[in-house]
Amino acid sequence: MIIRDNSSGSNASTVLCEDAGKYFYRKYASGYDGEKLYQQAQWMERFKNMIPLAEIIRCKKEENFCYYDMPYDSSTVSLFEYIHSVSRECAWECIQKVTDCLEHSIYQVHKRNADKDSIDRYISLKVETNIEKIMTAQYFRRLMQYEEIVINGICVKNLPYYLKFLERKRLREIFSADVYAEIHGDLTIENIICRPGWNGGEYQFYLIDPNTGNIHDSPNLDYGKLLQSMHGGYECLMTAENIQADRNNINFTYVKSEAYHDLYIVFDQFLSRRFSEECVRSIYYHEMIHWLRLMPYKMEKDEKRALLFYTGMLLVMNDVVKRFERGGR
Repeated sequence: MIIRDNSSGSNASTVLCEDAGKYFYRKYASGYDGEKLYQQAQWMERFKNMIPLAEIIRCKKEENFCYYDMPYDSSTVSLFEYIHSVSRECAWECIQKVTDCLEHSIYQVHKRNADKDSIDRYISLKVETNIEKIMTAQYFRRLMQYEEIVINGICVKNLPYYLKFLERKRLREIFSADVYAEIHGDLTIENIICRPGWNGGEYQFYLIDPNTGNIHDSPNLDYGKLLQSMHGGYECLMTAENIQADRNNINFTYVKSEAYHDLYIVFDQFLSRRFSEECVRSIYYHEMIHWLRLMPYKMEKDEKRALLFYTGMLLVMNDVVKRFERGGR
């Protein structure tokens, strides 16, 4: 019996189920997404003894369908909930433990330098293809006539302005020093599950929903995903309401997260201490690309709500270009 739908932004569905008094999460998908889900399950099985991952208690793969089940634990909370219920220090301690764990484990597996062919495929499939989808979508074409977009009173340049910073030659240069390894690939705040008060082992967290289809398998993508939450406010945009668009003015109601704002400052300082300026720039550029990759999924589901994530993307691009580019505003 299905108790609750816990599906998020991906094409796979996740539901809380009950069978004979036992509760569990079932994640399932069909077709191409079913194949990706099976690859996800295999990755979790491969690295379950190296990093804390959700336990898979059942997995079934058929020709056009795949599902796997994970145990339900009422004592756990998402990192999003945890962040908004504890002090900044406690929240940051958890985030740093996650990054330290990955740095000393899977980020050391198959470690190698980025190669030009993989960088070019990443740019082609994750940047150029998604830009074309956005700019040619009927709902967004009308917006492209405006040089600037006003988002809840904040004026930023529209997407065409940022294309010069996303040209292949420029991105090759930025990503050429990236290092490849095994990565989680979708390390958003919502994919980190906390165990408050856990005394059963070393880790007070575990990870769910890895993504094995990144092409450019650099840990910088994982750090960029954390930025997508704390810097871009992805989870907050998910709850936005009353979306109104009038020419180049876009307004909506949402609750800004003070906890995210405070953690972002700490996280940005952490990145600057741990990595070179060139590496930090790469991480922020990967955050921009994460927003580009997100857009087609949102457009397929609901074009009007996709407008929210378009505004989130523009605000992030505005910040990144101003910080790292001499030609930025």
